[in-house]
Amino acid sequence: MKIHIRSGRIIDPMSTRDEIADVFVAAGKIVAIGETPPDFHANRIIDASGLIVCPGLVDLSVRLREPGFEYRATLESEMLAAAAGGITSLACPPDTDPPLDEPGLVEMLKFRAKNLPGPRVYPIGALTQKLEGKLLTEMAELTEAGCRAFTQADAVPTDPQVLLRAMQYAATFGFSLWLRPQDLTLAWLKRLNVAAVSLANNHARDLGETGLAETRRALETAGIVALGQGELTAIEGVELVALTDLDVNGSYRNDLI
Repeated sequence: MKIHIRSGRIIDPMSTRDEIADVFVAAGKIVAIGETPPDFHANRIIDASGLIVCPGLVDLSVRLREPGFEYRATLESEMLAAAAGGITSLACPPDTDPPLDEPGLVEMLKFRAKNLPGPRVYPIGALTQKLEGKLLTEMAELTEAGCRAFTQADAVPTDPQVLLRAMQYAATFGFSLWLRPQDLTLAWLKRLNVAAVSLANNHARDLGETGLAETRRALETAGIVALGQGELTAIEGVELVALTDLDVNGSYRNDLI
């Protein structure tokens, strides 16, 4: 099968190529870009005008819905949807039902995916059993079954000792961990941040436009940046989050508390 992809915008980060050109494919491989190779007679011509021709995309987090969530979608439908979007390889997190915490579940998923059309599927194993954050999974066995890395998905670990043991174990055998930089024990800081913004807003209203500028400077000095919807982030650290009335206006008002 010989294919002529005509007039597409070719983007290839590896070769820093970004140009409008033709691509010639024979037996599933690219044989030429630009000029037509000798004795090339296309069985199919694809007009790619206004389209991008690039290496296949990789999606690092695709919920394939199986096992456990087939009422939402099927493995086949999700893989076909990924292929339609230009995805040729995808990684699936372990938050299925049951989670991918046993070799048998991983092997079943790979077997199902191998026999379906669409992208290559790379399972990501559960870091802890049932994603509960308590007991580590058998990462060596899961790797043999086909897992490429390990994660807690959306189940953020709450025990730092479990996370430390997981990292030590993974470092010993060269396993990759995909972790979210989030600590649920610090979630209470959000309430402090909202209180700080409330104080700042009250001062801005009292002082007018000039007060708004002063309030912004005070927030920046305290290391706090407003993100919208009342949420903030601390730039300098936890100790800089508590912005008081005195910090902003030089006086203290009990009625704002």
